[in-house]
Formats: sequence, C-alpha cells, structure tokens
Amino acid sequence: MTTILRLEGLDVNAGTKDIRGFFEALHIPDGGVYIVGGSLGEAFIAFGTESEAQLALQRSGNLLKGSMVTLHLSSMEEMEKKLERSLKEKKTLLTADAGTALSDEVSNLEHASDSRPGYVRLFGLPASTTKDDICEFFKGLHVQEAIVNVELGISRGSLVKFASKQEATNALGFNQQLLGSTSVEVRGADEKMWEGALQECRNAIDDWNLPRNITKTDIKELFGCPGMPHKDVLHLLDETRSLTDTAFLTFKRPEDFDYAINLSGCHVGSGNIEVTPITKNVMWEMMAKNHPRNQRTGPTDPRLHAARRHIFIRNMPANVKRSQIRSLFCKFNLCLGDIVLLQDGEGGGRGEAVVTFESEEQAALAQTMHGEEFLGTKVLLTRINIYFFFTGDLSHPGHRKQC
Repeated sequence: MTTILRLEGLDVNAGTKDIRGFFEALHIPDGGVYIVGGSLGEAFIAFGTESEAQLALQRSGNLLKGSMVTLHLSSMEEMEKKLERSLKEKKTLLTADAGTALSDEVSNLEHASDSRPGYVRLFGLPASTTKDDICEFFKGLHVQEAIVNVELGISRGSLVKFASKQEATNALGFNQQLLGSTSVEVRGADEKMWEGALQECRNAIDDWNLPRNITKTDIKELFGCPGMPHKDVLHLLDETRSLTDTAFLTFKRPEDFDYAINLSGCHVGSGNIEVTPITKNVMWEMMAKNHPRNQRTGPTDPRLHAARRHIFIRNMPANVKRSQIRSLFCKFNLCLGDIVLLQDGEGGGRGEAVVTFESEEQAALAQTMHGEEFLGTKVLLTRINIYFFFTGDLSHPGHRKQC
C-alpha cells in the first residue's frame, strides 16, 4: 500500500535526484517524488510500503542539500490539493499547451506509484555502446533501462526506457548531440516497440551467448582490439571439435580490460553477451572438460568444473559490499572470495558483481531470486558462460579467496 510523506524546508535548488539521494537505500517508486516548493519548501514522496515510510520519517531533522527538512505523514488527498493549488497559482504564466500538460499531470497523480514510463529510439551509435554510455549521454535524466543494437524497422538502433513520459519528451531535446565523436539521432518510441525488442532478446540464439559463427576477427573488433594476435583469442570447442558459444580473450593492458568489462549486455547479432573475468587455469579446465585433448598440465582451480556456475548480478547500489551480496545468498554458504565486484574505468563501483557457486544446480537455484528486493532495488540475475581472462593485475579484492 502506497504511503505518502510531506517534506518541508526543501532548498529551492534541490531537485528530485537530491530527494532520492536523501532517502538512500529506501525504495521510492518511479514517479513517486513531487516538488511543490512555495514558502514552506514542500515536496511529497510516495513510498511503496508503510514500513519504508516509517524508516523515512526517522530522517526528519537531517540536512538535505544544506537545509534542515522535516517529514510528516500525509495522504494522496492532501498531495493532490497542494499540487492543484500550486498549479492554479502558476496558470497565468503558462501557455495553453503547457497548461494542458500540467492538467494531465494532475490527473495522473492518483497513480503516483504506477507512473507510466516513456521511450525513445537512438540511431547512429557504435555497436559497442553500453547502457552506461547511454546514461552518460542523457545526463540529468533517469534512464531505467536500455536495449542496444536491435532491429528497429529497416535499420538497427537502440531503445531507451525512461522513468516517465515527460523525461522521454525531454530526451528528444538531445537529438543530434554528440556521444564522443558520434552524432546521435533521437526519435520517439512507444511501449509496443520496447516489448518487441524484449521479445527479440528472448528469441535470441541461446540467450546470453556468442553467435557460433563469429570469427576471431569479429570478436577482436567487438572488443575494440583489432591488433590483438589471433593466438590470444580462443574458441571453446565441444566433443566434436565444433565451435561453441564461448570464447576466451587474453588482455595485456588494463585499459583494454576496462573497455571489455563494460561490454556486458551488448547485443551481437540477435543475442546478448555477458563478460566476466576468469583465470587462465580455469580456462584450461573448461577446455579440457569439453575436449580431453585440450588438457594442459599445471595447477587447477577447484572452484570451477562447469561453465555455468556463475551468476552475473546487477542493478545494485554502486557502493554495495561483498558481505552484503553474501548475505543475499546466505543459504549457499559463499565465501567473500566467491564474489567479484565489477568496477568502472576509474576504479569506482558499478553496482554489478559476478558470484561463483559450488555447482550448476546451486547457480540455477540462485537465479530464481531474479527480481527480488535487495538494498532498495530489484536485483537482476543472469547465469553466464561467456568468459575472458586478463594476464595483468586486476586489482579486484574478490580475486583473493576469503571466508
């Protein structure tokens, strides 16, 4: 049940993002923040549950963007009245079209926790574009999700989902702006297009795998390293010596590694790929398991004897800790060393991790937790089997086994 809180004392320069940051780790539904302003500096926040609203009330008296704010229990009725009054005061300053738009906004307030998302299409982006790139391009807007490199009519492009239709409308103003050195075309889209793209992903060849006919040259171009020697790209072969959907790359430069890790989730052809670190010993174990003649001598890693014991977990806070992730999977008796936190190019957290389980059965059971609430968000879990390894120093704390 949605619970409404009224906030007083909001700084005039504070925005929706500041309010959401103030209630860090508490889940506010999309479209659940409404700023009224006025002499009292008021705002209304809709929480999905009464318990989260009670936790939010404990932050009354704290500073938000330098101003002390107070919090009070409110209701949908009070919020609507305040917003309607605020709109009437501003009505004389609005054009007829803009006034229509605000009236529509008021009519949708009854569904504060069910705000409808908006969508746009992007054309002209490189195939290696990631969701992080798109979020950076639309800086200041709330990008909920992105699907890159999908079929959109007679050409391929990317679809972006925003928290509200208004934000999607604002996104149209980014048309022909640059992402790096590329001019991006931004067009409107709708929910039907988004659902169609999702269906394309569901129908992809062996979801989350490489196309089996992809060449070493294709792989090197995908990872932005066309000069990499062919010997540093290895396909995993099956018992009949045929190509599988798994490949290994050896990187020797940290910047190449950072670029590669950001390709997780990219579309290649009609499918997605997932990228995760792996050791050389584990790679040889996997190759030997699929084809005994690939067996190499040397130490082995007892933590992996099958390709799908890994879970890629995302949509977590950027500052998530391995101990917190271990608590999410408490019934699996994980060690801290089983969890690798993924970092961006500057060493900051990405809210993503790779978790290794003792067996494929445990990984499959863990995947059933996909979409569960964790640290204020719904975590997204994917079993993965696309690997690469890096011969340099990864500087990831999770690479050292800790229990």
